[in-house]
Amino acid sequence: MLLVPLAVSRYSAYGYRANATDGVLAFNGERHDPFTLCYHLGNGYRAYNPALMRFQSADRLSPFDQGGLNSYAYCRGDPVNHRDPTGAQSESKPADYVLPALSVLTNMVGLFISGLRFRSLYKQGTAARRTALEPLAPDIPLPTRSDWVLSSISAVSATAGITIGITRIVDPESDWQTWAVAGLTSISLATSAFEAWELAQHKPWRSSGPQVVLPLSHFRSSPSPPESVRVVRRTS
Repeated sequence: MLLVPLAVSRYSAYGYRANATDGVLAFNGERHDPFTLCYHLGNGYRAYNPALMRFQSADRLSPFDQGGLNSYAYCRGDPVNHRDPTGAQSESKPADYVLPALSVLTNMVGLFISGLRFRSLYKQGTAARRTALEPLAPDIPLPTRSDWVLSSISAVSATAGITIGITRIVDPESDWQTWAVAGLTSISLATSAFEAWELAQHKPWRSSGPQVVLPLSHFRSSPSPPESVRVVRRTS
């Protein structure tokens, strides 16, 4: 059996390789022309030159359509995160949709935890105001202002993260949305973790109801007879 050694090709970010004779299929699985050293993308729609890092002809969808402002640019100047198999419009890679989708799910969980935390604070405040009127009831503290502020920040950041994350999935070309989603998700994740820890602690409103404290004399089984009665019994 004859073993044929595999050819190893190394490409730059824009698809350039020093040895242009290794195989027909090259960068991103596209056909490489060994004579012009170009990629004829979109079944010959436009020729892309990896040495020049640009197309040889202008894009008909530029500059006011989906082709972008630069009619000769390849992958909008970002070939690491985009690809352009048609030569007309660059496409985002699947990884560009995974992170926004994960951030949306994370923020949805954070928003749910914030809702539980708001419910917990409301019940604690109601129980504290009710037991304040009963002198024999257990002492339940009111929720602090910092608790309400933290839960509000968590809920707002989670809601904003969900909104921007969905917008990022619909329009993956906006770079500012990536940083915004990352920041909001980090805030929501940190605050939600603290809220979940607080919810796991003891809930004072679930304690037993008010207990009546009776005087010590009520716990005697039978009252002791007077001294005169005991004297009469002895003499009789």
